[in-house]
Amino acid sequence: MFTLKGINLGRKGEITLLQIGVRNNIYLFDVLELREELFDQGMRDILQSKKQLKLFFDCRTDSDALYHQYKVELKNVHDLQVFDILYRYVLTILVFYQIRVIYSNTLF
Repeated sequence: MFTLKGINLGRKGEITLLQIGVRNNIYLFDVLELREELFDQGMRDILQSKKQLKLFFDCRTDSDALYHQYKVELKNVHDLQVFDILYRYVLTILVFYQIRVIYSNTLF
């Protein structure tokens, strides 16, 4: 799981922190301190790798900031916000269907 923190995060903002969760470990990178060196020393390769799956939640501004500030083009990313939206949509349909079934059964 990846997440970025920053000031006005986006193409004109500033990335301040990169957080990565791998198995039972969490790694924090001070992007303000490391800047370009962080991405030149391998982080760009990880984020652009097609082999390694990356999970983000709502990665729109993260992706925008990474590309415009450090020329990082995210690859093989699953945005968990999309799954969350689909899950809520399916739940809404199921609840609506159950209410409809209950209501139609009370008419007879």
